[in-house]
Amino acid sequence: MPIGIEGEDLERWFPKSKSFLPRLVVSLIGIPALIAIIISGYPLTTAIVTIAAIWSLIEYHRMIRTITQKDYFYITVIWTTIFVFNAQFAHEIGNYSVHIIVIGILFTLTLTIINQSNNKTDILKNWMLTCIGPIYIGFLLSHALLLREINQLNYNGTDWLLYVLLLTFAIDTAAYCIGTSIGKYKLAESISPNKTWEGVLGGITAAIIASLALSALFDLPISEIEQIFLGMLLGVTAVFGDLAESIIKRATNTGNSGTLLPGHGGMLDRIDSLLLTIPVTYYLLTLIII
Repeated sequence: MPIGIEGEDLERWFPKSKSFLPRLVVSLIGIPALIAIIISGYPLTTAIVTIAAIWSLIEYHRMIRTITQKDYFYITVIWTTIFVFNAQFAHEIGNYSVHIIVIGILFTLTLTIINQSNNKTDILKNWMLTCIGPIYIGFLLSHALLLREINQLNYNGTDWLLYVLLLTFAIDTAAYCIGTSIGKYKLAESISPNKTWEGVLGGITAAIIASLALSALFDLPISEIEQIFLGMLLGVTAVFGDLAESIIKRATNTGNSGTLLPGHGGMLDRIDSLLLTIPVTYYLLTLIII
């Protein structure tokens, strides 16, 4: 913040500055701590991914309980935990994510039918809402561990995971600051009333700049054209990650997913973009770039 800036100036440029300052403080403390955990590797990285996934599941179930009474929370926790530990040890035992998805869906369907045999009208809804949680959160977030273990493919997985985390944080921060300060044109008002095209463009611009800077910092083995392309792609991907959670919020008529992180909302609010940017980066590296 420039020296001499007044409170009214902050309010003019950041109309939601009351949430911006706590958001900044949490980021200044949380990001360095997260970087240290990722660098430390197993088991701390696995632990933090597990905690983030389960906490996000708790928030997800709080939201869907406004529209369903049967959500089988403990089943989704077990399902999500299996996703996380399969990802951690995938390079040793193989990646069985697809098998876990199929078995989980069938098991949950069977459980739903048995427990709600007298209430067939809600079987499909409750089954789908239960299955969405572990797949949307557990499966997607487990790619953070797959990405970190990409060392097996002659890439430094730690550097790539830090790259996508810091890039996504840059996207979210730029989109928030620009959207709240000069945003006028709504992106998808019926889904997310606060998202603007100005914020989206600001986030994508920040993504390109951050991609170039982080690629140089971590000495990533990709060309400048690939750095720019990856930045643009992840900038757009982050928007869809944000909108995906917004759809759940609108469907359940809720605001923030929680109040865990001042200025950010809940855990799911914090990782919604990462739920797509991390898997996209992983599959680009394993299926296309390598």
